[in-house]
Amino acid sequence: MPKNVIDATRWLRPDGSAHGLRTQIFESGDSRGTPTRISRVEFPGTLGTHILSPQHTDLNGDTLTEFDPRTFFGEATVMRFRVTADNSVIGPAEIQAGGSGAMQSGDIVILNNRAGAEFVPTVTPQAAKWLIDIGVKLVAFDEHINIGEGDPSPTVRAFLDAGVPIIRNLVNLDRVKSERVALMALPLAVHGLISSPCRVILLD
Repeated sequence: MPKNVIDATRWLRPDGSAHGLRTQIFESGDSRGTPTRISRVEFPGTLGTHILSPQHTDLNGDTLTEFDPRTFFGEATVMRFRVTADNSVIGPAEIQAGGSGAMQSGDIVILNNRAGAEFVPTVTPQAAKWLIDIGVKLVAFDEHINIGEGDPSPTVRAFLDAGVPIIRNLVNLDRVKSERVALMALPLAVHGLISSPCRVILLD
């Protein structure tokens, strides 16, 4: 059994702080009975902790529906980076120094910036290619890692064009102690989604 169960999800809050998130609560029934309550939620697929599919960059690419559920569940390598300066990058050399020795083909890779919000590095397209060549099946970034400018950035395009979905905005990674963990990150069960909020659970 795992020692720690870690929720790495940045929860969405319907308090006006997240652009595009709207919630409504409805009651049905009448004053003579006990009313029931239901909720309606409307939001873009890229709020909070979310996952992107290849169709984000390619109209002919797969949506999240087309992926085997095993893509979103499995063993993950945690790569940790100690960033000490502004405008730092994570390239192939940093990837190799960050824990790539524990990585196996078919792994999920989690990139963790141990500096937190103080210094936010940018992942290069060359680093993305290195991970793709090794055989990553899913890549996940904590909330304090930048994956490039532009929408899509060259780094985002590199992963998605290779058929590797991207999870963004993980939190609580400081609670992870191991180099290898189990990860589960299932998108919403809605056909045809290009992006979706997801709940990410780590078993350490």
